[in-house]
Parts: sequence; C-alpha cells; structure tokens
Amino acid sequence: MKRLIVNADGFGFTLGCNKGVFEAIEKGIVSSVSINVNFPPAEEAILLQERYPALSIGVHLNAIVGPPVSLPQEVQSLLDPITGEFWGGREFTRRLTMGRIDRGELARELTRQVELARRWGVRISHIDSHQNRHLHPTYFPVFLEVGKRAGIMKMRTHSYFLLCREGISGRRRFYLRHPGRFLVHQLNRWNMARACRAGFLMADRNLAFTLLEKGAKYLLDNWVFTLSHLPEGTSEVYIHPAYPDEALSRYATYTAPREQERLLLQEPVLRQLLSSEKIQLSSFHDL
Repeated sequence: MKRLIVNADGFGFTLGCNKGVFEAIEKGIVSSVSINVNFPPAEEAILLQERYPALSIGVHLNAIVGPPVSLPQEVQSLLDPITGEFWGGREFTRRLTMGRIDRGELARELTRQVELARRWGVRISHIDSHQNRHLHPTYFPVFLEVGKRAGIMKMRTHSYFLLCREGISGRRRFYLRHPGRFLVHQLNRWNMARACRAGFLMADRNLAFTLLEKGAKYLLDNWVFTLSHLPEGTSEVYIHPAYPDEALSRYATYTAPREQERLLLQEPVLRQLLSSEKIQLSSFHDL
C-alpha cells in the first residue's frame, strides 16, 4: 500500500503562516502540521485540533530563531545577549560545534516548548525541528531524549528518497558529483536507524525534490511526477504553505515560495492523482 503524509511546517510562525496552513488543510492535501510554539500566533494550534480531529499535530522544536519560551536566564547560552532571542541557524550551529551551547539548556528549552503546547491542549503526535538543525551530532541525542521523556515516540524521518526522472542512474550520478551530500545522507540514515532502535516510529522515507525541476516543491509538474512514481510504504513530504507577511521576512529567507506552495497544494489534479494512483493520504496517527 502507498501512504503519503503531507506535513505543513511553520504553523505559529506568523498569522500569515497560520492562514496559509488552514487554507491548505481545507482546500488542499495537508494531512499533518508542525507548530513553532515560541511565537504568539502558535496558540491557534488548538483550533487545528478542534476543526480537524484526524490531523496529526507535531512540535517544530526551535532553538534557532525568535524568543525562547523559557526564562532568559535559564537558557543564556542559546540567546544573543543583544536581542534576547536565539542566535540564528549559522551562529547556533557554530556555537554548538564549538561546545558553547549548553546541552542542558537546550534540553530545557525544547522540553518547555513541548509542555507549552500541551498546556494549550494540543495532543502532540510527533516532533521535528526548525531548519532540521537537530541532525547535528551534538543536538540529535538531546532531541531524542526530549522526545522520550515527553513520551512522544514519533518523529520526522530524514532517510531521504531522491526523486529523479532518470531513476537510479540519475541518483547515482548526483551522489558521484556531490560526495559530501552522499555522506550527509548516509549519516542521516544512521541517525534514523539509531532513533528506530530507541523506539521511535517514522515514515519509510522523506521525499526530496532535489533532482526534479529547480529542486522545487512549488512546481506542479514535480508533484505530478512524484505522485506517479511513489514507492510502496509510507512516504513523508514537508512543505510550507503561507501568506508571506512582514513578520515572516524578519525571521525567514524562504518567503515568496511559501505562497506558491499554498496555491499548489490546492490543485485539483493532486487529489485526482492520489485517487488514481491509490495513494492513501495519511498522518503520523497512522504510524
């Protein structure tokens, strides 16, 4: 059987992100959502649960951008002392690599984010993270431990499946040209195997559009090809539908394509393909 989880990331980031996700659920094929709880609009997550009980709702654990949910003095190593907010992706990763991010403080902040979502009444189905920074070898054990202690044993997979119109030969040529990417993907698979041994459940693969036109998730032809060549088992794809707004541009560089993704998810041909290809739209509840 072919199953597909379409997960919308970025809920709670801004009101425009929320509006885009609501629309992509109601008029599109989104079956799962991940929320950035450290921004005020994230409180609307309880509306997701009330309106769409079949939807799976995860926490998009975030120690990268925006304010913490912990008291600043409790997570000082995570924060820029000038802004009082997280360091940002590159600086966070640099400091993490150099041992300047306190792992106890990182675990505290991530745990508080899970606790906050639960205080809102959200039934958390899974965890993933902002910018996938948890795949860093120092961050990943913390990520797993936070999930285990919270009893959240479902997570996004980072076992990537590179879709390519040339099939296996095209993927092989890509990895030969980009050996660094091959090593990263192999490390990701090793980490996912480690998570499985720890008891976490996840999809069989994460669909990567890298080798399709422009490597873009906002192009309809790429989705038509993907749904027409979906492997058996459970596949996951994450996407960022939104109405880009000024608040989003403050924290993100990936802005304009979010509107294109929102519109793409509503294309009638996608539902037609799900039906004709006998693909079951699924969520993390089904794992």
